Amino acid sequence: MACGLAPDAWTLVAARAAQGAASAVMLPQALATSHATTSGGRRGRALGLYGATGGVAGVAGQLLGGPLVSADLLGTGWRAIFLVNVPVVIAILLLGRVSVPGSRAARPARGDRAGTALFALALVALLLPLTEGRAAGGPLWSWLLPAAAPLLAWAFYVVERRAERSGCSRRSPCSSSACRPCRSCRSGCPVPSPEARDAPTSAIS
Repeated sequence: MACGLAPDAWTLVAARAAQGAASAVMLPQALATSHATTSGGRRGRALGLYGATGGVAGVAGQLLGGPLVSADLLGTGWRAIFLVNVPVVIAILLLGRVSVPGSRAARPARGDRAGTALFALALVALLLPLTEGRAAGGPLWSWLLPAAAPLLAWAFYVVERRAERSGCSRRSPCSSSACRPCRSCRSGCPVPSPEARDAPTSAIS
């Protein structure tokens, strides 16, 4: 709604940034809730529907965006592509309230704030100069940030290794209660350990 009601370009950019950040936070919660509240064939169907919905939504956005702007509904112009989401979100919130079971763990795990921040900074340091550096005329920051990206990536690696060695059972979903350094944990959790598959996963809260 903030995007659709933005009075100027900078407000729109800020609202879009907040929208993207909220989406990044919401995505793992949706997957964790699906994992915690389903099992077996139901989980497969839920994840299949999740992926299909994302694909259909991406295509629908491309197909309907232009007609929505051209229709100029109630004089909203380009704002309609944002405002059309408001009733959809309200309906989803109401349906989720009555149909999605609770999945909060008795002892929710803490988020890995240091690792998340370092990973995000490393990506920004790498991608921002590649996408904006040339258009900005090659300023000093467009050379300094790529040089800092490997250092930030190394810091991320060090932080994650230290967390794994120092007792990561409260932070890593692939650890047992004794934080045994399982093979899947060492290789980045491509396959969850049996303890993780059977544990009640929940949204971080």
